[in-house]
Amino acid sequence: MKDSHNSMLEREEEIKGILNNFCDNYLNENYKVVSNRLCEAIIKKDEELLIKGKSSAWACGIIHAIGSINNLFNKDNDIYIKAKDLYQIFNVSSSTALNRSKQIQNIINTSKDDTWRIVEKMEEESDKKFEEAEL
Repeated sequence: MKDSHNSMLEREEEIKGILNNFCDNYLNENYKVVSNRLCEAIIKKDEELLIKGKSSAWACGIIHAIGSINNLFNKDNDIYIKAKDLYQIFNVSSSTALNRSKQIQNIINTSKDDTWRIVEKMEEESDKKFEEAEL
């Protein structure tokens, strides 16, 4: 049991390292914080899940899941990346990335929880709604 706990901790640190590197190079601090929280939430829900498969595939799935919620793949956003570029950077196939993302979204139920929204985006939307209300 102790060995499996240690391997989970090592896997978590490995995935978080990949996430942090990606966010530092391509996204921002808010994505880094949210992606690390999502990694922790996955482990809390299913401690064994992230042991299966490559760490890079899970990291890609986490970014894809968060990106889907936050319109990361919409070129009209300030922070934007093409999905195919995301897969290439993580060196995973689109089907693997999409499968991991779907698994994560189902386990965590990301679509019904603002926890996974990037704060800047929520603030912008609130400001826009407020401005529209004033008109």
